[in-house]
Amino acid sequence: MKKKLAFIIAFLLVNIQICLSQKINEELFVINLKGAKIYEKPTFDSKTVSVLELGKPIIVEKVIETKEEFKIGKGFSLKGKWIKSKRLKGYVFSSDFSLIEPKISITHGRLKSIDLKGEELKVEKEEKMIEAVDGTKYKKEFEYTFYTNATYVYSTLDGCFDHETRYKNLKLNEVYHQMLSDYRMALESSDFILPNFLKKTNNRVDFNSEGGANELHILLLKNGEIIVASYDCT
Repeated sequence: MKKKLAFIIAFLLVNIQICLSQKINEELFVINLKGAKIYEKPTFDSKTVSVLELGKPIIVEKVIETKEEFKIGKGFSLKGKWIKSKRLKGYVFSSDFSLIEPKISITHGRLKSIDLKGEELKVEKEEKMIEAVDGTKYKKEFEYTFYTNATYVYSTLDGCFDHETRYKNLKLNEVYHQMLSDYRMALESSDFILPNFLKKTNNRVDFNSEGGANELHILLLKNGEIIVASYDCT
């Protein structure tokens, strides 16, 4: 019995070590549009020594658990861990990174954008009759684009356009950075303005977009899905 127990313990320890080594050797990619800051020490109070560009990969050498979170606004922040990377002097925070290598494209002739939605699988269209408050019925058109990690729903009604993207395989930090990429406003210079955090109410996080989108928000669903939605009108 003792030999059997010792074998089970040894087996568990070996598997724990394997899991840890796999985690430590993971390759991560920068998804922060402004780059990932490299800190001298594993704390936000530390000096910033450099910045890793968007899309750059790192290999995890050490993971440090922390209670620190990357604060975006009152009541809303991104959880993460401090990471020591191989061949990198300093520490980075994991909320700036993803296991998914982002597809990077150039928009507005000069700005880099990310795409974490994955491969486009199919597109479907349909029409629905929508009843207004006064009883009037309107025909609303929907277009669904299915991706590996998301479903984008584009709908039109009376000169207004609704945009809703449902993410099923991405974490909050990944959805947040994807939202910033999708809704930023390009300037005449090679710079941009990111959506500003407004407030967090229960499972909804509201933002202000300078790019023309109205009621831009993130919804955190109980089933783990995350929705980014907005609308605009002509």
